[in-house]
Amino acid sequence: MARQGLGIEMTSRWDAEMLSGHSVGGTVQVVIDTLFQKIKSQDYPVDSRLPSERSLAAELVVSRNTVREALEVLETKKIIRRRAGSGSFVIFRTKATDDGDRGSVAERTSPLDHLIVRSIIDA
Repeated sequence: MARQGLGIEMTSRWDAEMLSGHSVGGTVQVVIDTLFQKIKSQDYPVDSRLPSERSLAAELVVSRNTVREALEVLETKKIIRRRAGSGSFVIFRTKATDDGDRGSVAERTSPLDHLIVRSIIDA
């Protein structure tokens, strides 16, 4: 089932299950969906700082309280981490991000590295 809000479409059943289990208003849910989609699409990559509540409210044309409530839900779901005075930071890792971190040895090394190891083994 697709859910639309602010031009973002939530189609994954996993997405819906990930963000369910909380009771929020419709506008807050749209903000949650929008931010989560931006995090998944790497618009806000892992360890990056989200824009301020005020900036997000202006960008999404909602009240700051609505943004604050959405950020609280995302923090509860371990998608972001909030630090007083520092802001909100993305901690959610998508499968693509995880796969990139765990690339094969061949992807993480150069042919020169292989030749050096080969010469050590043959010696």
